[in-house]
Amino acid sequence: MGSPQIQGYKIEAEIGSGAAGIVYLASRDNGSHCALKVFSSMSSNPGLMLDRIGRVFRAEAQGAIVPIISHGLETRPAWVSMELLADRGEDRETVTARTLQASLTQYLQSDLTWPFLQNLALALAKLHSANVAHGNLKPGNIFLGQDGLPLLADFASGLMPGVHRPNYSDALLYAPPEQLRSPDGYQGEDGYRWDVYAFGVLAYRLLTGVFPRADKLFQWLCPSPGENQRFDIDADHEGIAAGLEQQNKVLWVHEAANEKEEVFRKVIDSCLELDPWRRPFNMREV
Repeated sequence: MGSPQIQGYKIEAEIGSGAAGIVYLASRDNGSHCALKVFSSMSSNPGLMLDRIGRVFRAEAQGAIVPIISHGLETRPAWVSMELLADRGEDRETVTARTLQASLTQYLQSDLTWPFLQNLALALAKLHSANVAHGNLKPGNIFLGQDGLPLLADFASGLMPGVHRPNYSDALLYAPPEQLRSPDGYQGEDGYRWDVYAFGVLAYRLLTGVFPRADKLFQWLCPSPGENQRFDIDADHEGIAAGLEQQNKVLWVHEAANEKEEVFRKVIDSCLELDPWRRPFNMREV
């Protein structure tokens, strides 16, 4: 199958593909380049994304997300064009998205870890202030801006209400059991606590190098640093949820280095509560 035809854009190369669609390098009529995401109709809910993008703009919270140029979420196929945050190889054919996933080794157990997590918490808090839960957090959906600050992408995507064919994504490894079992909860206020849990998983992983629960399985399921996605896995939502619930308490491998780190760890522990009502309500509380 050839590349889709989107008026006003010329597709030049594929940057990557995920559970909900394919991202292309595209040029616009004015000659500038952008990232163009084209969604699969069975694996996305364009109406939900349109509503949440509108909320972000009305709340003037665009500073927390990858800049959106335009969209056709009411067309088929649905699409969104965004600022190109990617590096092109010397052959000009290879395009690597500038994401946390692509740079994961730099942020694993390094001097960059704590500052990055604090900035990520601020970005998520800004999104929550706009009454938008991300609901699809993973390293591949966190981009690094020109200043190195995290920018969020693909919110209201993935395991969402109205998605008829939710494909596997490593975002499932950051999702709490209640999202895995009942994604319709996003339409209420459940999504904020989902993000709190996902932030806790990501924070724990960056700080320790392992997942807080089901590490052996999750290390096998997640893409290697620098890789974007695995396509040889079925999305067993119930199996993942049951695996998480086998370990109630999260343990830390090493003692905290100082009192400040001990305080931060307690915050992360609260984010990782399996009972959603014991977590902070949203990232503003965190």
